[in-house]
Amino acid sequence: MSDGFGGEVAAYYEAYRRGHPEELLDAVAEEFALGRDDGVLDIGCGTGQLALALAPRVRAVVGLDPEPDMLRRARAAGSAPVWETSHGCSARTATSRRWPG
Repeated sequence: MSDGFGGEVAAYYEAYRRGHPEELLDAVAEEFALGRDDGVLDIGCGTGQLALALAPRVRAVVGLDPEPDMLRRARAAGSAPVWETSHGCSARTATSRRWPG
């Protein structure tokens, strides 16, 4: 395995990383008062498990991750219209895109 999160590591992460229980998603949505008019930015989204799980609860989700292999797997995992991914370091990534709507 390599030192990064690509290749074999991304495949292993996707295969064995447990998802998030519904109770956790409910708690996050309640704590941040998330609703259908809100957007979520998932920094370090990996294979998109959290972003995809929150997508039905909000208007838009953007997932950021610096690892292209993780983003490829995130895109393949879900194609909901609220799902977008961007490659880049979250601390240095600027976007001119606005939230949908």
